Amino acid sequence: VRFEDDTLFPGCCSTTTQPPELKERVLVDQPPRLKFGDLAKPFKVFKEGLVPDPSVMVQLGPIIGKITERTAIVLVEVAPAAEVTCHLIPIAPEDENPGASKNASRRQARLLRVGKLEFTKEGSTSLAQQLEANKPRPFFFDELQPATQYLVVLSGVSQSDMLNRMGQLRTFPDQVDRIRVLVASGNDINAVAEQDDSGDTTWSRVVEIGQSFDIDVMLHVGDVAGPSRQDQRVAEGVLRDYELFKEGVQVEKDGEVVDLFREAYKRSWNDPSLRSIFARMGSHLMIMGDRDIGADHAVTFPEGGQRYSPAFLRNAVDAYRAYGRQLWDPEMQPRTRIQEWHFQEVGAVGFFFLDPFSNQFNFKGEVVPGRPLIGEEQWEGLRNALAANIRVIIVCSPSPMLHDSPEQGEEHAEKFPYLRNHWMCRTAEFAQLLHLLFHWKHAQFPFREAVLISGGGKCGCTTDIQDKELGLNLPLVSTGPVAGLCEKWTSSDSGNIDERFSYMHCPLPGQYNFCTMDVDLSSRTMKPSVDIQLIGIPVGHELVLDHRRPVADPP
Repeated sequence: VRFEDDTLFPGCCSTTTQPPELKERVLVDQPPRLKFGDLAKPFKVFKEGLVPDPSVMVQLGPIIGKITERTAIVLVEVAPAAEVTCHLIPIAPEDENPGASKNASRRQARLLRVGKLEFTKEGSTSLAQQLEANKPRPFFFDELQPATQYLVVLSGVSQSDMLNRMGQLRTFPDQVDRIRVLVASGNDINAVAEQDDSGDTTWSRVVEIGQSFDIDVMLHVGDVAGPSRQDQRVAEGVLRDYELFKEGVQVEKDGEVVDLFREAYKRSWNDPSLRSIFARMGSHLMIMGDRDIGADHAVTFPEGGQRYSPAFLRNAVDAYRAYGRQLWDPEMQPRTRIQEWHFQEVGAVGFFFLDPFSNQFNFKGEVVPGRPLIGEEQWEGLRNALAANIRVIIVCSPSPMLHDSPEQGEEHAEKFPYLRNHWMCRTAEFAQLLHLLFHWKHAQFPFREAVLISGGGKCGCTTDIQDKELGLNLPLVSTGPVAGLCEKWTSSDSGNIDERFSYMHCPLPGQYNFCTMDVDLSSRTMKPSVDIQLIGIPVGHELVLDHRRPVADPP
């Protein structure tokens, strides 16, 4: 394989040039540096170099999952089945540039042409795996070097994919003083395509922000790529009269539906901008959303039955787990129950992903009306997370939290039954969540901070929640959609959750939106700083609904 010097890093601007002050200098105490074209040559870095296989095409990836100080997860999907090797090659640190900020030096590798970068053989690592056709599989790397940038390159795939399907990741330092986070929710590119065929999406704006903001972690808070309405109709057709078939036929039908849902993920995540984001914009962590399973999936009907069949729900969850869960759980076991909440730590910052959906149905996929959003095991998990050695906790929910007051929530739920499974109609549970977070913050105030992130909505909003008992405030950011249909803001701008908690909204109606957070832990006072920005992009009127959508008709 031949690597040309003008090969660009995925998503980079072709007009970027190398500053003259970054020209090569050879230092005695530095290991030998390699050019991009050297990577493919035998014995330069790897024994056999980088060997292509023209018959193997990358269907998805590389997608960078969870990153720690010494580990990283890379998700890849190919067809047909083949042995594929994923290589991580350290990018040589740029020479110190007088007058250049530390943040600028961190961005150098992301902005320059790959052909202009230099690499070191020391610290390079490879992992070969046999990949099944059209099934994503994670590569789990350990024993990496902290605070190191790596180029991600695949071999055993076509030469075109070797050159165009590269990625980049950066391990965290042993002591994390600052984390830059980007949050997105509601990725319904199918709805956008029906209204706008320009091909320009909010994700291109995310790429721009990511390059300038230098994202460390990206949180995908629900509705990451769920099946389209057409996918749902096809799946329900395949599963019709499912219970009447023998087990062997049922297994075949399950496989057909899961394959259909996998195509939805690949169709969405291969969007050029989103593909670039997944390959090089920090560590990607996500949680299952309502549309990832099936919109309004927990709705039951008075005359009996549920919106989607149990087999539909089970297969939708399995498809999500193959893509979303494997980004942080490389040793994922076959599903024995449905429970997707998880807790991740980066230094003294914790990310707790609530799962308000799995408790709504049992292992068989049967909806159980009246269940709480959060089961006791998940509450215990949150309490354990708050007991960890963290100073900032970011709690993410893929279900809207506070778009309506409790009174408005109950009123709207009479017309729109799916709202009964949102936080606004579960005041006691929401108050329990606030109670835990406010008391955790109060125990070591002002040296702790808590942030709530709410996805799954159709209108972005920042909210200030006040605790009248403790005299403290918490920020809540309702983000989404980043692509899809928006709703006009119809709620009051302030109100009470109960006698203890009140709130004030600052909505961002009629706009696609996503959120950035800059978490700074470096202050000598030990007081963490969290700077939050909700970024909006106006959309056409045809993508803004005047009212809430009604629940879908019974199947």
